Amino acid sequence: MTEGIEGKLAIVTGAGGGIGRATALRLARAGADVALLDIDLGHGKKWGEALSAESVVEEVRALGRRAFGFQADLGDRAEATGAIKQAVAELGGLDILVNVAGGAITKMETSFASITPDEDMNVLFNANYASAVNCSQAAVPVLRERGGGVIVNVSSPAGLRGSATGSLAHYGASKAALNIFSQALAGEVGKDKIRVNVVLPGYTQSGRVATLTQARGFNPIPTNALGRFPMPDDVARGIEFFCSDLATMVTGQILAVDGGPSSG
Repeated sequence: MTEGIEGKLAIVTGAGGGIGRATALRLARAGADVALLDIDLGHGKKWGEALSAESVVEEVRALGRRAFGFQADLGDRAEATGAIKQAVAELGGLDILVNVAGGAITKMETSFASITPDEDMNVLFNANYASAVNCSQAAVPVLRERGGGVIVNVSSPAGLRGSATGSLAHYGASKAALNIFSQALAGEVGKDKIRVNVVLPGYTQSGRVATLTQARGFNPIPTNALGRFPMPDDVARGIEFFCSDLATMVTGQILAVDGGPSSG
């Protein structure tokens, strides 16, 4: 088991599939009890992910850990606060919060900087920025009372630089906002022994991404140093590192889990 995770109490958002599901399972294998939050806890199964049990919650329980599932729109402050409160009550406390919820969930065709509709912009900022802010703000008082803890936010390389084509403009902007929020929060709560870090996945082959890529007739070729796209568990390993005692002196950092520099 990874050092410092056994016996911990964790909340993972976006846990219904992809990186969130992989993170929940990895933390459970490392010995944590897990509360799984998502707007739809069954979305991984719907996108073709092969579950080892009837649901993600049951997958965690099959690993011998306590697990609780809550569905909520985490971009809504009241729903997010209520979900975190319920999760903490069921777990009996909180040590780890991992904010995975979000994604490039609006139409690619209207994602360009000059034409993104207000509706799409609001959807993206609610999913990718507000959800993490809402959950973090609800969790920080609990972590302070606990005497410390860990927050890991999942961002994107799109939050570091605009694309050459101008696409995914507001998705990138929402992730850039998340990066700055995370580093500011790390500076604020370090004195409370709360560490806050960010993971940047590359083009991760979750069930949703793989299905949508195929449906759009898009056949991307990996150009990173390792020559393959990350899988959800690759990203979850980076998250696990930040959650563990191996990272006790690491906060305010942004870690790319993307296969290294690109030749493209």
